[in-house]
Amino acid sequence: MFESQTDHSQPLREFDAILHPKIEDLVSSYIENEGDTNDLVEYLANGYVGKLHKLDILGSLMSKHGYDFKEIFRSSIKKKVYQMFNPDVFDSLIKDSMSPPEWISEIIESPLWTSVMFSLLERFPNSEFLNYCVTQVCLRHPENVSDVPPYVLNLDAFQNVIRFLIENWTPENKEKFIKIISIDPRTAMETAFILDRNTQISLIQDIERSLSKNITYLNVFQRTLMKLDGWSSTSIEAYFGIVPLHPDHIESFKECYNFSNYSKDLVHRKVSASLLDANVSNQTTLSLISFLQTISSENIDIQLYSQGINSLRQWRFKEAGDLWSALQILKNFIIATNTLDMMRYLAKNNRLAIEDRNLNRSPEIDVIKEIMFWHPTLRMKAFDVYVMLYESIRGKTDVYRILMNNLYDNLIYMFGFGISIKVLKFLRTKKEPLDIARERQFYIKLIPLLKPPFSDEFLLEFAHTLDSKRVRSLMYPASNTRPIPVQVTLLTSVINFVQELNRQNILKGKPTEAVLYDDIRHAASKARH
Repeated sequence: MFESQTDHSQPLREFDAILHPKIEDLVSSYIENEGDTNDLVEYLANGYVGKLHKLDILGSLMSKHGYDFKEIFRSSIKKKVYQMFNPDVFDSLIKDSMSPPEWISEIIESPLWTSVMFSLLERFPNSEFLNYCVTQVCLRHPENVSDVPPYVLNLDAFQNVIRFLIENWTPENKEKFIKIISIDPRTAMETAFILDRNTQISLIQDIERSLSKNITYLNVFQRTLMKLDGWSSTSIEAYFGIVPLHPDHIESFKECYNFSNYSKDLVHRKVSASLLDANVSNQTTLSLISFLQTISSENIDIQLYSQGINSLRQWRFKEAGDLWSALQILKNFIIATNTLDMMRYLAKNNRLAIEDRNLNRSPEIDVIKEIMFWHPTLRMKAFDVYVMLYESIRGKTDVYRILMNNLYDNLIYMFGFGISIKVLKFLRTKKEPLDIARERQFYIKLIPLLKPPFSDEFLLEFAHTLDSKRVRSLMYPASNTRPIPVQVTLLTSVINFVQELNRQNILKGKPTEAVLYDDIRHAASKARH
């Protein structure tokens, strides 16, 4: 019995070892002792000189041991090529002939050889042969490309790969696309040249989000698009905050606004961010409001907007008029969006709660509810800010009391705006103990409001809610005690809800789901008596 890996490999190195009567045992012993499968293929292939089909024998042996022989064979070939590749020899095939060898056309069609060439190019970036082959792959078979090294200088080849990925957009190709354009600033810039700045806005925004991890690449990408659209250097500097924003810059933004849909999006972002920026002068703010008036479908009262923006910027509402003007301008989508972003930042840094106000209410909640009312697409984001507010004010007695007094009324209000699942998750997972009486009344009001049809996601979340330890403690009486009247009311609501739900499921041909939710009804019915 051999005692080392070398000994286990020795029988496999022998002449015609592949024909040994106990070859399967020898292979098993080698593999069990952590022998390299790539070396195994080499040992057996080198030792056999007969006419018997090597690949069939090797494939049969490896398959019996649970290995993918094709993958091992490819790996073995790659290893051999990496070991013997001489760039000088192969470069001479390009330099010393009138035209490249015909067989190059065959190897660039193969995904296997494509991956080999790309890997070799990382080791030999100056190889003319490899650069030629990789360029041809990019031009003729972009579907085989998963990575474009930064030293591939042929712009047509690079852009051909990018166009292919965009035209054949799948999650896998999106991943390749982002990887390729994020290689260096040049690839980001060259990508900008082939994007349609009117029809591919969502794709451009995806790229911006991906490049945001490297601000240098992102700036190169955005500046290239802006230059292609015709932005002046002064306008670009003002956009990126290199110089203080001035009324003259707002005039230049008006011109840029009509360059393309992408430029329109950029101007919206800049105006949105600047309106609530406390560092922007009053004169420039008036210019921003005037510009907002030209791109908005609503009539804008400049004095009202100026007062409302000042209140939001300072986040101070000493008088009722301050809050009223702020709520009025939240009808504008741009201001509403940026207000939520600002609230998120303030809540994250524990700076949202107001210390010196005379209002016995929460302006923050009024702002959130106003945004929810006017802007359906912002409701999810607004609720997330609401949860952040709730989490950020623990221990701040006065503000917390104001928030908690209206918590359940606010949640009922939000529940009706299509964010029911988020509300239920919040109630089920909140950390602070809440007023039991208020929470019971919340469910008594809520459950009768529920009307089919229900999404599967909602039903699953609601079933979890009714089964959660917290909610069950509200509804179900303690052992050997009768339910109090409010519990009876709550349990009755649950029973009626599940009965209606079961009826709908039976009508839709889902009797198994009826049984599932009927367990909740039986438990509620038993607890009620």
